[in-house]
Amino acid sequence: MSTPLAQKVEHTETRKPAGWRGGHAGEKHHLGFLDGIRGGAALWVLVAHCAIWGGWFGITVPPPKFAVDIFMVVSGFLMVYQYRSREKLEPLDSWHTAKRFWLRRFFRIAPIYYVFLAFLYVFWQPYIHGWTVLQTMAPERWAVVPQYNPANYNVDWENTLIHATFLFGLLPKFASSNMSADWSIGLEMQFYAAFPLLFFALRRLSWISMAIGALVLSVACNHVFAHLPGPVPGARGLFSEPSFLLMKLPVFLTGMLAGEVFCQTGRTSRQRALMTVCAFALAAHYSVYVATAVAVMFWLAWCHEPAPDSEGNAIRHWVNRLLSNRLAVFMADTSYCVYLCHGSFISLLGGYLFQQARFLSLSPLERIVIFTAIVCAGAYLLAWILHHLIEKPCIELGRRLTNRWFPVLKVTNASPIPPSVAEVR
Repeated sequence: MSTPLAQKVEHTETRKPAGWRGGHAGEKHHLGFLDGIRGGAALWVLVAHCAIWGGWFGITVPPPKFAVDIFMVVSGFLMVYQYRSREKLEPLDSWHTAKRFWLRRFFRIAPIYYVFLAFLYVFWQPYIHGWTVLQTMAPERWAVVPQYNPANYNVDWENTLIHATFLFGLLPKFASSNMSADWSIGLEMQFYAAFPLLFFALRRLSWISMAIGALVLSVACNHVFAHLPGPVPGARGLFSEPSFLLMKLPVFLTGMLAGEVFCQTGRTSRQRALMTVCAFALAAHYSVYVATAVAVMFWLAWCHEPAPDSEGNAIRHWVNRLLSNRLAVFMADTSYCVYLCHGSFISLLGGYLFQQARFLSLSPLERIVIFTAIVCAGAYLLAWILHHLIEKPCIELGRRLTNRWFPVLKVTNASPIPPSVAEVR
């Protein structure tokens, strides 16, 4: 199973790095095209999981793990973008800045995730029963992937506490031990922990050599740990999901390269071109879907602005509007919650519907359409509620605590401290 790694684009009103293409200093910037990419990837995960667990054998839906890779690319891009947008206020090579970064990300990710863990702990029996019912609809499909067998999972205090620390992705036994898509949440928290170090290193070393080294290391790790097709979780010390950062580090680096090219700080045209080629090479190693998403990101954010009346500019304007309209913004705002809660809807709803004779008498297409529609409606409604009741207040709380515990220590060029920044996954 898979996850959106949902980062929300920041709105900033601070001075931008040299060469910034977003506009003039002091202008509000929103990378709207990322809303459509993230929102679409989250919907992709939901629909693909409904099709897989609903026993749909018609048109093949691309594997949802490709959508998760796209979220990782967006995550890497946004972390560089956010760091660069603050560099006039927060020195990039400061541990103080790293602490501010870690605290903000914790309050962005942890609150909703803890609600999800509490749900699993309280409703574990009906939750796992639903997966068991769904698996019986196509036993031959699940026989070859034992890591998704509900009988292999159990939630207790040890499991819950290990997940609450976000260390579970480092431990094969717990990497995917609650029959959910949270393996990538632990993976992303590892990336956040490592990001300041990666960023410091990549500023001092060659991006190209680091990217190539990360790719070689990732291939070696995936070969050693052989996560797919996987064994029973924890068996022989292997990972049942690619939850260890080194397995997916090149995907995050792809986004970081794109972010650095976009910000253009201190890079020549030749360097940016080499970094672009490297980013595409890393993306293509994983899938054509990831490479396509990277191409769209570079096309919309990297290329020089064409003449206002050019055909290319008109097409880019249309694509930008498509990816940043109100529906795209809504889907992006709710993408993290949708990723976490959609599996619960699939399990509980599927455990009920697929035991009803009237529902089973429908054709496979009718069943999957009804099933997907209800899961989609329920997941997005719950995600919208949680976004407003928990996510946004906790993000604001994290911002206030960050400014209280780790206030900005250094301001260069008399740049004013920007107003509240809306950080969303």
